[in-house]
Formats: sequence, C-alpha cells, structure tokens
Amino acid sequence: LLNAAPDLRAQLLATPSLQPRADLRSSPIGAVILTGAAVDQVAGLLPFRERQAFPVLATDDTFAALEANPIFGVLAADVVRRRPVALGVRFPLPGGLEAELFAVPGKVALYLEGEAPALAAETGANVGVEIVCGARRLAYVPGAAAVPPALRERLARADVILFDATLF
Repeated sequence: LLNAAPDLRAQLLATPSLQPRADLRSSPIGAVILTGAAVDQVAGLLPFRERQAFPVLATDDTFAALEANPIFGVLAADVVRRRPVALGVRFPLPGGLEAELFAVPGKVALYLEGEAPALAAETGANVGVEIVCGARRLAYVPGAAAVPPALRERLARADVILFDATLF
C-alpha cells in the first residue's frame, strides 16, 4: 500500500479483495510505504491499531514526525513494525517486489511547518517511491514542487508514472 489516506477504511470495505480473509482483524495488505507525514498520507493507519501485524516503511524524517504526534501512539510498535528506509537504497517488499525511496522537491507536512517552510527542499520528509518487478518500473510521486533533472531521468526510466505536482 502506498500511503494511508484518511478514507482507507472505506476503500478497504468497498474492495472485496482487500477485506479480511483469515479472521475479522486481518487484511491481505503486506506492507505500507509512507512518502511523508502529511495527514493525507498517514491518517488511514489509525484503523490498523486493532493488532494486525504489518510493516510500515518510511524515512527517518517521516517516523520522527509520527512519533512526535501522540495520536499515532495507538499504533502498537510490536504490531505495526516500523522499518526505516534510507533514500536511494533498494529494499524488498512482499510478493517479490523491490522498492526504492528517493527525495522529491517539496516541503514537510502542513502541520509541521514553521514560520518560513522550505518549499522545494529535497529531504526525507517528502519522497517518491520506485517499485520494481523484474524489468518493469513504477514511479509514484505524490507531491513535487519541481521536476529537477535527476527526477526527470528517473521518470523517463519508468513504465508507469503516478505523479501529482504540487505548486506552492
């Protein structure tokens, strides 16, 4: 799952293939990759507080933002396993997939902004993800303030691109 939108529970209920198979508190979702800590990216994690084990993969910046927000304390660390992922390092996913997080020009989540937010910083606070299956590549960029040459080159290698440009 790429990010966890606030309406994730409704999406799961509307999609039979994502509903519980073994018992009422399970899901076939094998992992969640977070590309940032914006409410639209993380609020959907809260329905998973019901003791269903799964990993959440994100950058240290994203995990720090979640840990600083007490509402996410309901995600039991022994069940919702946090797996920090470094930028530029490929990691395995369930189903034989591989992924890599990469910095995208953008900013921290709105609720984390200070008086003068960096609007086009390339940090672990705003990332894209490339998912690889054999020779096929999918690039997911949920928010970008610009498309610098390195991002343009990465997108040119992708077979599928899911991209949302955000103008600040």
